[in-house]
Amino acid sequence: MISAETPKVDQFGDFDAQRDAIVQVIRTTERLLDWLQAHRTEIREWSLIVDQEMPQGSQ
Repeated sequence: MISAETPKVDQFGDFDAQRDAIVQVIRTTERLLDWLQAHRTEIREWSLIVDQEMPQGSQ
């Protein structure tokens, strides 16, 4: 699992009051996506290793 800390955003709250937090969440998401795309080969390799090591039916 890969995660990143972001500020909390209230989906029903006032957009303008949360604008800075929303922008920060978007930028963090972009960085995470960039990392995932840059490491696509390694992630695929790790996934194959995990699939081989896990018993059938436990996924």
